[in-house]
Amino acid sequence: MVKFTAEELRGIMDKKSNIRNISVIAHVDHGKSTLTDSLVAAAGIIAQEVAGDVLMTNTSADEAERGIMIKSTSISLFYEMTDESLASYKDDSSILQGQIPCLRRFFAGKVATGMKVCIMGPNFVPGQKKDLYVKSVQRTVIWMGKKHESVEDVPCGNTVALFGLDQFITKNATLTNEKEVDACPIRAMKFSVPLVVRVAVQCKVASDLPKLVDGLKRLAKSDPMVICTIEESGEHVISGAGELHLEICLKDLQDDFMGGAEIIVSPPVVSFRETVLDKSCRTVMSKSPNKYNRLYMEARPTEEGLAEAIDDGRIGPGDDPKVCSKILSEEFGWDKDLAKKIWCFGPDTTGPNMVVDMCKGVQYLNEIKDSVVAGFQWASKEGALAEENMRGICFEVCDVVLFSDAIHRGSGQITPTARRVIYASQITAKPRLLEPVYLVEI
Repeated sequence: MVKFTAEELRGIMDKKSNIRNISVIAHVDHGKSTLTDSLVAAAGIIAQEVAGDVLMTNTSADEAERGIMIKSTSISLFYEMTDESLASYKDDSSILQGQIPCLRRFFAGKVATGMKVCIMGPNFVPGQKKDLYVKSVQRTVIWMGKKHESVEDVPCGNTVALFGLDQFITKNATLTNEKEVDACPIRAMKFSVPLVVRVAVQCKVASDLPKLVDGLKRLAKSDPMVICTIEESGEHVISGAGELHLEICLKDLQDDFMGGAEIIVSPPVVSFRETVLDKSCRTVMSKSPNKYNRLYMEARPTEEGLAEAIDDGRIGPGDDPKVCSKILSEEFGWDKDLAKKIWCFGPDTTGPNMVVDMCKGVQYLNEIKDSVVAGFQWASKEGALAEENMRGICFEVCDVVLFSDAIHRGSGQITPTARRVIYASQITAKPRLLEPVYLVEI
């Protein structure tokens, strides 16, 4: 029998020193469901004899059918220890791997039903109104695996589900008190798993198009890793981490978010990456449309391990230049002064490619920097070989010839010129396609 009530669970939430947020993470068939069943049984929610068979945290029919955990589930448990157990208890927090996945975790204050909260999305900038909303919490809920319990409020340090805010939140957001004016959003989580498989979806019945559009929006909110986009051709494309991930997403889209409406799914398309094997065989040049400006550039592969360091966030656009310079010089053999001349990373300003300024004594160079960066972001997003993202390429700006009159060296002249010279330098550096593979350790 259950050894606690919702009121007892809520009562202990105020004792922050007694709270333990843990996450059970493992590969398929490594015992996640059995372990969580054992913990649930110890709390008296299920019988010890059936632990491992009930699969308390497998909440969907798909999970029950396959016998594996597919989606993260949150559950709150209550344990009461005797004085003797407490005396011998040793808190080893090093074994904890984070928090149980859930809708929200509160780090300070208290959230309650009916409370007005300020929602700061990932694009919110302090002092501006963009991606900022003030809404009321309709319900405050403690999730219990397949069930949930409504409570009046939940204090900080606990995980909680909130109803009434989903339409204002995409994948992540930071919630604060309505009157809090100095709060800043918590940085969004960066996933290291690339989205390498894509499918195009369309309605079988044309009248179901509004359902598809709405369903894709809801799917993008429900899964932090999936990306739903619309191509220039008008196709709706879903990108996932693998075929199983996409299979689950498509099932959720059709059954849960579109009310069973039929869809047509294209065969999976694997995303490649474009790279180079050697330094450009010569310095390439591109003229601006008005013929008054010239950009000279070379491409080369980045050092081994540098692309991974950028992916992991060890090196990036927001880093302290001194720290970045130290890592590049000590681990990758860069000159310390050269490391300070990185203009940008890409694509999307954080990708594993970069532009480095190698020029000396060039006038007006800083005036065209933003235009060159814009051209680089464009080119690194759609490479010269197959219009796939580039990876592991360093583009060196060797020289620049600019017209003295600023009106003739604007963005309209420099950006397309930068894109063309980047493509030329890539093609002259033994370009290759990178195919994604699954790495399995046994």
